[in-house]
Amino acid sequence: MHTMARILLAVAIALTAGAHAAEPGDGAIEEQILLAARDLGAAAPQSMITGKTLGLQDESRLPFEVEAGKSYVVAGACDEDCGELSLAAEDPDGAVIDASDENTDTPSLIFRPTASGKVSIHVIMEDCADDACSYGVGFFVLK
Repeated sequence: MHTMARILLAVAIALTAGAHAAEPGDGAIEEQILLAARDLGAAAPQSMITGKTLGLQDESRLPFEVEAGKSYVVAGACDEDCGELSLAAEDPDGAVIDASDENTDTPSLIFRPTASGKVSIHVIMEDCADDACSYGVGFFVLK
């Protein structure tokens, strides 16, 4: 009887772990970001941020260093509970350099800053069917 309880516990743990592993996670989000960036002509990411979460209409700002005259691609993606994610690149004064304008869960930006320094990528979770949705953002130099 004691052995049977151990077997049932092992089966329950295995099923729970398997159900969790089947959920799309950071790897799926990162893959979507890399595919979107590749479609826009970008190479390897300069920076990749995944594992972040936002609730409906919540927002975040992610800082990145840029060089004047270089072109950059920013690609975002969110999980299966997310219906729309918005991105905007802002200069240090908060002026918008570029903003995504389509209703999508994989937004992207392409911009060329006129000055070197920090830009902020403003991320807004426009549509989320859960309490919070996972998202990621990749920052690429355009070749």
